[in-house]
Amino acid sequence: MEFLQHLQISRFQFFVEIKHAAPQCRFANFDMTLEPKARQSRISIAIAEDHHATAEGLTSWFARSSDFRVIGTCASRDALEMLLASAKPDLVLMDMHMPGERGLKDMISHVRDSGVKIVVFSADNRPFFVQLALDCGVQAFLLKSEPFQTISDVLRRVHAGEVGITSQKLTQHDVRITDTEKDILILLAEGLKYSEIAERRRTTSETIRKQCDKIIAKLHLANREELIVWALKHGYTFDRPIQF
Repeated sequence: MEFLQHLQISRFQFFVEIKHAAPQCRFANFDMTLEPKARQSRISIAIAEDHHATAEGLTSWFARSSDFRVIGTCASRDALEMLLASAKPDLVLMDMHMPGERGLKDMISHVRDSGVKIVVFSADNRPFFVQLALDCGVQAFLLKSEPFQTISDVLRRVHAGEVGITSQKLTQHDVRITDTEKDILILLAEGLKYSEIAERRRTTSETIRKQCDKIIAKLHLANREELIVWALKHGYTFDRPIQF
């Protein structure tokens, strides 16, 4: 692994920029005008976001805060892994859809094993992915439509120990789907009939029918056809656009 280190000092501030083959990882905004204790008292954040404008906007917002400091920004999962090998932030604000060798589930596990808390920051509001991320152990799931102040408030709550936080827009229609129901929805979305699902799950067609009726009632849908459309719309497919 080859690195190019660049040191820039201006008005008592410096950053080290590390360039890897494709992704970038930047350590930034160490304000030398602050006393060491003041720097340490701030909540340290790593931003994992491959959209440059979003990452810059977040970094700029936190730079104006008295209780946050951004220790680095990453544009890929590989770059995040590299950053965590060199530093240990209190929190990682992480987009779900980023390139990298690790799948998202593996990346979340790696970050958690590093003792770092995770707040997912995503435009993807499909319940399947929200629940998967929470089940993988992230502390919060925020939509990118959230105002900066809300993001800051949630980061403080997560740092204080809260878990299971999601954007209000997600909780307004929050329906808990069990693991069994997930499997059935995925198989329905694949186009399988009740009898075929029953064979896959080693049960009876009548059991699958009752389970589907329960899901239909839970989601306030009218019939099996609407359930299949709902499953496809909300990401319950084998051909998912994100690697878990």
